Amino acid sequence: MTADELLKLVTEMLSYLDGQWSVKPDSEYAYPRVTLRSTNDTHWSILLRYYDHDKRLVASASLGYLDSHLNNRVSDERMPSIKMSPARTARDLGRDINKRVVAHLSRLAAIAGPRWIKETQKKHDLQDRCQRLSVASGGRLGETRDSDRDQSVYRREMSCPLAQYQTIDIDAEVSADGVKLILNELPLALAEQVLTLVSPYIGKWNSDRVTE
Repeated sequence: MTADELLKLVTEMLSYLDGQWSVKPDSEYAYPRVTLRSTNDTHWSILLRYYDHDKRLVASASLGYLDSHLNNRVSDERMPSIKMSPARTARDLGRDINKRVVAHLSRLAAIAGPRWIKETQKKHDLQDRCQRLSVASGGRLGETRDSDRDQSVYRREMSCPLAQYQTIDIDAEVSADGVKLILNELPLALAEQVLTLVSPYIGKWNSDRVTE
């Protein structure tokens, strides 16, 4: 099957698929492939690929940014896919894709959606905590480049980029239930001030963790 033949077949399938889909051919690969994108939900897509070695047409779905919030080790959360013979009619292929792929997308989105919302909220909460520390430091403390790129929902790392070798420096590990501060090169008098401020709270409950 050539790329043009696959595109023609997929275009014929459209009238048999549930929902509204747009067709996007992809010529960057060695094998024929076409992507269907849902016009109802722009993040949903179905990738159709033809592999010459087994003469099969493969349709596999994606929910875009929600994919990572599904557990592929759980059978009910695996992204649906189906292998078919391209010799079958566009009507039969479209109906099979409806049954084995399209019919599961809403259910999977309902599972992944709340998880994505929860994770997004955790990221925002950590960003807010980092911002509060940055403000408290007069803007000297900022999130590290690696931490900002990683966008972890569990821990963020902060440092003082303007600190030099053998100068007073501070690093921070920010999590949802506390902040770990690492103070470097403090003179004794300043260390005494810090301990005087902190010592009344040593051994007491972390209020952040209690309210979590």
